[in-house]
Amino acid sequence: MDLDPLVNQSRTLVQKWLEALRGEPSPWADELERWLLAWHARVLQAAHSTGERQAHALRAAREAVGVVRGLLPLAPQGSALDPAETDRMLEDWLARAIAFETAAQPPAVASPGVVDGLTQQALQQLHQHSHGLQPNSAHCFVCGLRNPYGLKMRFLQIAPDRVRAYAVVPEVYQGYPGVVHGGILAAMMDEVTGRAASGTDPATARLFYT
Repeated sequence: MDLDPLVNQSRTLVQKWLEALRGEPSPWADELERWLLAWHARVLQAAHSTGERQAHALRAAREAVGVVRGLLPLAPQGSALDPAETDRMLEDWLARAIAFETAAQPPAVASPGVVDGLTQQALQQLHQHSHGLQPNSAHCFVCGLRNPYGLKMRFLQIAPDRVRAYAVVPEVYQGYPGVVHGGILAAMMDEVTGRAASGTDPATARLFYT
């Protein structure tokens, strides 16, 4: 997967924060700098790897982010680094990294309604074995496998005009704490209404819009 957006974001943030820490000689600043550099190094390693090595490096990068976030509440009084803002930016990077990992899971789709060759074969095999997996689009908010901000829902057709889907909704889409926002639920229901009539045969499946 192309991790350039994650690399660029981590590089920009690390440079910004190291500049802020430059005037703060303290054990806390030294430890934070060490983990910031470790984070970016692991992101770079992931960007230059493939397969399981890439996944391992990206997990290590996410773990480094966890350490950095754990150090933020220990910031000395008067630090130039705003712990709340820094944590928010790290949480945003973390959400993007998780989205990239999810988007990298096969099968991938070239564009809405257009299935690439390998995915075509995979879907055809699933269809022949009656698994009922419907094809996905690329950038749809609900079912787009390449949308870093989307839900990436996969749909199984279990009977005529009936589909089933499983999804874990990220915290960023909550309304009340721990409760999915109603607008997100409405988007999921909107997708279901079209999916129920889409079909599973990759040669004839149709993707609908409202």
